[in-house]
Amino acid sequence: MYFDWMMKMYLGKDTPRGDLAGDMKRSGDFPRCDDRQRLLRYLYSKNACDEAIGLFKRSFRDYEKSGQKMKPLQDESLMTTSRCLK
Repeated sequence: MYFDWMMKMYLGKDTPRGDLAGDMKRSGDFPRCDDRQRLLRYLYSKNACDEAIGLFKRSFRDYEKSGQKMKPLQDESLMTTSRCLK
C-alpha cells in the first residue's frame, strides 16, 4: 500500500517527502489503500496546501512505477471487499 511504501521509503528523512510521510503517520486516519482518488479526496478534506497535493501526486506516481502498488482483485468473490482500510 502507498502508506506503507511512504513509511518505508521516506519516514524520518529531512525532505519534503519525509515531511509528507510524517504528516501521514501523525494524522492517525490516513487511508490505507491504493485508490489515488480516495487519497486525494482525503487530502482535500484536510485542506492540504497545493504544494502537499503536488507532492502527493508525484510520490504516488513514483509508487506506481515502483511496482509495489496492489494489483486489482481477480477473484470475483472478493470484489465487494473494500481495498481501503480506513
